[in-house]
Amino acid sequence: MSTWIAFRGQPLLVAGRFGLTILIAVALACLLGAHPRPERVLIPPADHDPHDRCAVGPRPGALVRHASAESFEMGRFLVVGALLAATFQAVVPREVLLALGQGPVLSVLVLMALAVILSFCSTVDAFVALSFVGSFAPGAILAFLVFGPMIDLKSVLLFRTTFRARTVALLVLLSAQLVRVAAVLINLYAA
Repeated sequence: MSTWIAFRGQPLLVAGRFGLTILIAVALACLLGAHPRPERVLIPPADHDPHDRCAVGPRPGALVRHASAESFEMGRFLVVGALLAATFQAVVPREVLLALGQGPVLSVLVLMALAVILSFCSTVDAFVALSFVGSFAPGAILAFLVFGPMIDLKSVLLFRTTFRARTVALLVLLSAQLVRVAAVLINLYAA
């Protein structure tokens, strides 16, 4: 929804973010799901504590408090993300930004690298990516929108709670390659 609000006049980016994210996620899930030895993919599960309050489910008051806290937390990320994107655009000279942003391959690589650093949540990412419109090619913006929420710093740490280090490295590399190829093709043929 946030992508549609941010990019109302650019259906390629809205549909591309949704479609490419689903396509890559399903491809990676099928690849990992087909592994003949799941014990080599997953970390052995920890014993479950039956007295864990989260396992019982939240009470209505706890649910409201949690939703409220999440809203404020996402608001902070929006402000920080916008600040970092604005700082990036203010510090980097416009000529350099345009040189980085218009190449079909380099623009994708630059925004994928920024996505790993600047991605806070998929809702906020749409508005951060909006600040790059006009400076970066559409495929690069799509790469930012797709790659950031998949492979940002906190996602990699979260992956390590479930997957072995080798599996996490494979997820990062495959995601990066799939996003890069799709974004470069969009820059070359659809933009």
